[in-house]
Amino acid sequence: MSFHLKSTLPDFAAELENKLIAKGLPAYAAQVAELIVTDRCCGDQMCASMICDGYDGENVPLEEEDQVQAILVEEWYFVVIAFKGKIVNIELLDRPEIRAVLDELLPVRPEKNGGAAEPEAADDRPDAERR
Repeated sequence: MSFHLKSTLPDFAAELENKLIAKGLPAYAAQVAELIVTDRCCGDQMCASMICDGYDGENVPLEEEDQVQAILVEEWYFVVIAFKGKIVNIELLDRPEIRAVLDELLPVRPEKNGGAAEPEAADDRPDAERR
């Protein structure tokens, strides 16, 4: 499932637009009205980060890394990530009201548990017994 940021979280979208304008980034602020949130970052209790328009944030080709821009929006972890001039990720911590919406609309998948897969149980048997 995905959702339109401005329709679903209008107060947050307005906050984001205003902060980007205040930083002198009106072109990024103009994108907020059309952002589609397609996924979330992880299941960490403080994380309310959102992935926009299907971008996973991790598979940028090495030759295009110079086209990734991190914009510090506010001190306590509020960062916008842009790729090729387009907002693709909103890194956000300690915003329980936004996390609650993410929990409802984009439940954490098992592989997103804290950003890592569940660890396998340790096998303490000698090598010969494992075969």
